[in-house]
Amino acid sequence: MGTLSAASAEPIHLPFLVLNLFVGLVLAFSLDGFYRRFSTTISNRHSMIFVFYFVILATTLIIMIVKTSIALSLGLVGALSIVRFRTPIREPEDLGFLFLAVAAGVGLGANQTIAVVIAFALILVILAGVFWFRTHQMGRQSGVFVNVVIPFEDAPGSELDKLSNEISSIGRNVEVRRVEINEKRITAVYTVLADDPDSLSNLTNRIEAVFSGARVSIVNDFE
Repeated sequence: MGTLSAASAEPIHLPFLVLNLFVGLVLAFSLDGFYRRFSTTISNRHSMIFVFYFVILATTLIIMIVKTSIALSLGLVGALSIVRFRTPIREPEDLGFLFLAVAAGVGLGANQTIAVVIAFALILVILAGVFWFRTHQMGRQSGVFVNVVIPFEDAPGSELDKLSNEISSIGRNVEVRRVEINEKRITAVYTVLADDPDSLSNLTNRIEAVFSGARVSIVNDFE
């Protein structure tokens, strides 16, 4: 009786491997540019960009290897079952970009090169339209990230409410992107589309007047 083994795997056609890795590199470069242009995330942007290259190329190689052997496929499942990825993806938008990168790698690894390229291009065009429409709907307001660090004594919730009210007073479109509370300190990040660009210049003074020891930084990073 024969047994399943890695030795029974079919050989990988090197021309297809090289072609798909090259196409994966091009797709990763395209996703890199798209992410730089349209992403609204504010943390680990440069790290995420490098991850796209790793994910697409590594997924392509893995799928091309394991599809040649049932034993290798089962071995991959066993290996992944004991691997723990402990780095959290804090932004849902980043998770979506990673899923797109994984999908591209799986498709290239399965030798669906033409279908992957066409679908990838269409997805980016659709997403660009969505991002453009969302930005166009918001009008010509001044878009900024507001990063605030404030100390607190007893009730972080009430301090956070006061902070949100102060920031909301300068614009209708205010979104909380991140809040971290640790050791008597609140770190909050907001995206703000200000009704009046001049009001941004006074925001730092207003927050520092309300919260003793507050640190404020305003980054003009999206439109």
